[in-house]
Amino acid sequence: MTGSWHGTFDALAASPYDLPPGAPWLGAGLESAMAQLPVCRGWEIFLGVRLPPGGGRGPVAIIQAGRYLLVLACASASQPSQAHLDRVLAMVRDVRRFHPGARGLNAVPVLILTESDMRPVLHDGIFVGSPGKLYGLFKMLGLENTAPAAEPAAWLSESPAAASEVDLANDMAAWAAELLAGHLPSARFLATLARDQGLAMYLTRDPQVAAAYLDTRYEGNPPPSGVAVVGWEADLLWTGAAWEPGPSETLEAYRERLGQGGDGLLIVVPPDERFDATFAALAAAGPALLEGAN
Repeated sequence: MTGSWHGTFDALAASPYDLPPGAPWLGAGLESAMAQLPVCRGWEIFLGVRLPPGGGRGPVAIIQAGRYLLVLACASASQPSQAHLDRVLAMVRDVRRFHPGARGLNAVPVLILTESDMRPVLHDGIFVGSPGKLYGLFKMLGLENTAPAAEPAAWLSESPAAASEVDLANDMAAWAAELLAGHLPSARFLATLARDQGLAMYLTRDPQVAAAYLDTRYEGNPPPSGVAVVGWEADLLWTGAAWEPGPSETLEAYRERLGQGGDGLLIVVPPDERFDATFAALAAAGPALLEGAN
């Protein structure tokens, strides 16, 4: 992950650097914040920060204020959807995964809704605000007296790490193994740990809801290593106490499919009543129910 431009707020205001696509509001928002909070003029902003090959869209910007890293994503919306929130959490995860130095800083997920003029709020651990209220966001975070970082680019210049990427894959594989062994409580615990790492884990009986989530999350361009979608079939059903599998290859096939998502997992269970017990078992294993406009 590399940044194509970084410098202070003041330097950006005087720079010919083109703002990222979808973020023409950023210049005006920072100008307003600098007028109200002069100390932020010396904070560093990183633009064009890219995810690794095969990853999704990167942050609009990353702001470093002291020991805080504000990871900014934006959405053309007036209200946050679950897909928008998951997208910014995944960005924070990737900053930490690929830049070891960032793990010693306070990485803060920030979602900017470009069709809103709302004051910033804290929503499920994510700061949600609007383009014209960046000063309010900084104030809400308690950054009014935060001096610029002594080494603002140190976290970006460190060599990328790969071990944590393997660890995330192992987390999903461990969850799938516990689920398919029928150990639902331990699977639920592992699902909680996976979500804490920024991995999405969802369950729905509506394919249209699943499609809407993916379209919003990836803006119509899902990466190969994004959220894995698993359509549950009648070859593996929960009997109330255990799975009723077909051949052993069936379990192995599900284990592979359930553990392959780099951004997490979305399971689609048919609305047929034959799958009711299976749906209940999957819900008990930890994935959250995905409903509504996502």
